[in-house]
Parts: sequence; structure tokens; C-alpha cells
Amino acid sequence: MARALFDNLGLQRARLRLVGVRMEGLADSARAPVQGLLDAPEHGWRDADRAVDRASARFGAGAVRPASLVEGGDLAIARPGRDLS
Repeated sequence: MARALFDNLGLQRARLRLVGVRMEGLADSARAPVQGLLDAPEHGWRDADRAVDRASARFGAGAVRPASLVEGGDLAIARPGRDLS
């Protein structure tokens, strides 16, 4: 939305160092209304977001990231009796 507003100004090659964007009136997602769909899957993006939030709270901010960003050493899975150190 902010990018569209800037583009609508029609400035040619404007040099800006910083553009601030302010949001107001945000609500907790748990209380936000959800539009129901006839063919909606049982679990969706909201459930995935909650799972990421729980994993990040438990294991730290870098615990969940795209697989393409995981390096070879990070792929090891801890199993009983297996030393990962």
C-alpha cells in the first residue's frame, strides 16, 4: 500500500533516504473476523503462523526459516542416543 502511494506521486528519480510508514488500529489476529469459504482447507495460513510463533517462542527467533536458507550442518536431526556435537 505504501509503495503504491509513493508510485502515484509520479516523482522521477526522487532520492529519498528514508520513508516512514505508520499503521494504526491493528487488532489481535485471534479477535479479527475471518471470511468463511465453502472450500476452505481444515488448516490454513493462520494455523501455520501460530505454529511458527510457538516454535520461535520456544526455540528462539531463528528456529523457523525457509528450507533454502538452512545450511548443511543445520539439517541434522537429534535422535535418542545420537550425539550432534
